Amino acid sequence: AKQGSADQRLRRFGHDILDDPSEAAMRLWALTNTDVIPTLSRRDADVLTYLNLLLRELGLGNADFARALQATLIGLPQLSEDVSVRRATYDTLVDTVLAL
Repeated sequence: AKQGSADQRLRRFGHDILDDPSEAAMRLWALTNTDVIPTLSRRDADVLTYLNLLLRELGLGNADFARALQATLIGLPQLSEDVSVRRATYDTLVDTVLAL
């Protein structure tokens, strides 16, 4: 899964998260079961670390960009059930960040 340019890996990573229904399900579960929170927190930390790594490879060291991408990955499933809409929205944000 580490094949391709950092740009391609950034998009593929986001798409994989957006395509995975267990991501949103885990967040909902954590609202009613506090035992899930540590696992979700570790997962979020790992996602943020990887997003930062990819963005640094692309010459972008501002950690706020990674946090914005992560927030998008968390929030988009709440806004649309259409995976193609989620992917397109995420890609638009990636394009915007990379244009900076």
